[in-house]
Amino acid sequence: MMATMNSPPQVAVNAQRNSNEPSPILEPLRYRTRKSLYLLSFYVAILLAPWIMTCVMMVRPLDAASYTRQGLGQSAAVVLDILVSFEFILVLEKLQAVLAIPIVSGFLAQAAVVYTQRRSPNQKLSLRQIVALADRPWANVRSWFRSLPLDGHGSPFAIFGGLFVLLVAVTPAIQSILIKYEDITIATCWEMPVWTCDPSNIATIVGLDPEPAALESMPQSLAVQQVAKKTQLVGELDVQPYLWPEQWTTIDDAEAIERGTFFWYDESFRSDRYFVSALQNGTNTGVLRQHAIRLNSTSACESVHSSDFPQTCSGDRPFVTNLTAPDTLDIRICAPGTYGQTPWTRSRDRQDISEELWIDVVQQITNYEAEQYNFTLRCTTNTTRGYFEISNYKNGNNPGPLLEKWPSQEVLKHDFNDYLGADDDYAIPSVVDNDTTTIGPSGLPDPFNYEDLHAAGPLMTSALALFGNQSFLNAANYAITTNTTRSALFSICQFNTIPFTRLSLSGFSTAGNTCEDLIWGIDRFSDDYWYQYLMNTIFTWVASFNDTQAAATALDMATYFANEAVLTSTATQDWSYNSRSIYFDSGTVIVKPKWSLAGVITISILICLQILGLCLLVFYCRSVPTWTDSLDAFAMLRMGAEVQREKHVRFAGIRDTDKRDWEDLGRFDGLVGVVSDSSGMVQGGGDGEHSSIMDSSPLVRRAEGGPSTSSEFELAELPPYSPTVVVDAHNDGGSEERDERARKEGLEPPFRLAVGAPGLITKSMAPRRKTRGQRNPRGRKNPNLVITGQTQV
Repeated sequence: MMATMNSPPQVAVNAQRNSNEPSPILEPLRYRTRKSLYLLSFYVAILLAPWIMTCVMMVRPLDAASYTRQGLGQSAAVVLDILVSFEFILVLEKLQAVLAIPIVSGFLAQAAVVYTQRRSPNQKLSLRQIVALADRPWANVRSWFRSLPLDGHGSPFAIFGGLFVLLVAVTPAIQSILIKYEDITIATCWEMPVWTCDPSNIATIVGLDPEPAALESMPQSLAVQQVAKKTQLVGELDVQPYLWPEQWTTIDDAEAIERGTFFWYDESFRSDRYFVSALQNGTNTGVLRQHAIRLNSTSACESVHSSDFPQTCSGDRPFVTNLTAPDTLDIRICAPGTYGQTPWTRSRDRQDISEELWIDVVQQITNYEAEQYNFTLRCTTNTTRGYFEISNYKNGNNPGPLLEKWPSQEVLKHDFNDYLGADDDYAIPSVVDNDTTTIGPSGLPDPFNYEDLHAAGPLMTSALALFGNQSFLNAANYAITTNTTRSALFSICQFNTIPFTRLSLSGFSTAGNTCEDLIWGIDRFSDDYWYQYLMNTIFTWVASFNDTQAAATALDMATYFANEAVLTSTATQDWSYNSRSIYFDSGTVIVKPKWSLAGVITISILICLQILGLCLLVFYCRSVPTWTDSLDAFAMLRMGAEVQREKHVRFAGIRDTDKRDWEDLGRFDGLVGVVSDSSGMVQGGGDGEHSSIMDSSPLVRRAEGGPSTSSEFELAELPPYSPTVVVDAHNDGGSEERDERARKEGLEPPFRLAVGAPGLITKSMAPRRKTRGQRNPRGRKNPNLVITGQTQV
């Protein structure tokens, strides 16, 4: 079969091509928002995405529950995602900032088409206002100010557009002001002290923390020896490296040093308290979170009647001693309890104990000018043992408070970095660890071979150091019984065994002056003289305890040294068995948006206003069909060509314009409306009644040299419609050839549009979209396709 097409074939082909898609000439009004919806979706995406990501990253990474993963450290993948997300946010923000004004300006230009169409009978808009809108005044500051209603020719739409563009433009600037970025330091998997994803990176050990089981094995003699020596050398202004303030605050270096002395607490701020740890004060673990054991003791003394002194010192193994010099001095000491045995359990929970010390003094010295008085003193020391979180980046570099309960295994696993030693396979410490590998007393120094005696409570240990076998009081007691006063006194001064002589407390410091007298007079006086001198020295020293405040201060120092000796000695002796390592790591610094409630609320409101405004613009564009996509230069060219061709307005041409030109444009209705058949509108032509009406135009008369009265007319005084104001969508620019094309192709529009036409543009004028089957039903012949000739086989 052979088919041939009659001439001219191009027309038939065009008709066939247009059979599926209607020609735009047949649809002078149609909805044009499909591409706008795509553009709106794109813009909203690049507007919302970086802001939502920013808000999320204020709290956590995009792909993790938190920035901190304390137990095992943050993985390398999450850290990389944080860096990539941050860069992605910056790219999207810059892209949105660059595209914001062009996109929004395009939406406004599209909405301006709807604004310039006649949608209600009372709507008014002059050609001058339309020309101003075509200039897109919302994107030009000078044009926008000219659109203000200062001379009666302003445009509310232009004002709205300018304010909306201003909102879009200032939002990124306001966001940069309100939303700041901060550096945070996090723990990563390659910085973990035990389980690490980078074995080459080893965390630094900054201290050792003794285990509760190891504290049970601390020899009593070692603790007593250290307390005795420390009390003999202590001064109020000596820096105590293991003293931690209970109320830790950020202070300058000079004040920090002073707060590490007893002077701060005993003279300056008596209400402040302190505790002791095996770690030096100020120890910091960086991004790691670990706990350490602590001890704090507080003493209080009161004077009581001598009859209150215990007749029998209570306890399984109390410390009892006395110094008796007939007709001279009688001193009795009682420390109830059990020496040689620890009062603590192996639990890591908080523990509290209370201890007592009794001192009874009867003085009968007559050869010295000493005040005659006796006294009985009862002192009580309350001691607390527990754990605290060491200073780190997480707690603001301040040590945590005393823990009432040791954290659970689950909490320690996820939120902390506490581990036992290598012998325990770096297990997480539990509340009670019955460590059987703890080294026994034989591994620790034991000066007096009392291996079975372990360090007792701090007050008991202090009493043994001040009044026990290693004290100067015991040396004096031995001199009394062996009549070796001179050598005993010389030995006391030679080894400086009198405690607290460097303190400013008067009694203790006065007793220390004995050694100064002994240097120049040891051979000048008899033994009886030195005997009385020794008794007076002892009384002067022990009488300092009659001042209850001085007694409490001295015992606070002694118990501090007792606690320090137990913790530090246990931690450092065979540390791999008796203590846990405390680690430090500086962590990894990353950048994140800083949380700001005011900033989040403000920027969210501004972004919501943008999205709401854009949605309203698109909805406004969808409210009625439009004759063009945008009120752009080409649209104005078509309108101007039509007006000029119909001689309704003669434009200025290629010359400058003046105020009068603008005033003339302001006289004419510029709304695009529908031309009805009953209006008498005639296509083309310029003769007859049509020509006479056009010649009466003021602009025509002015162009021909006649007088103009354009300034005497207002837009409201114009007639509703003049049949000379015609815009034919397919007849612009004198296109007779296009008219002929339309007639040949059968493209006859259902209605015509004109500038100033009175007909309203409504939704019903939009063409109905047909389905594919309706556009070209199966088996339906195209009437524009002509088949000629005959079939040949």
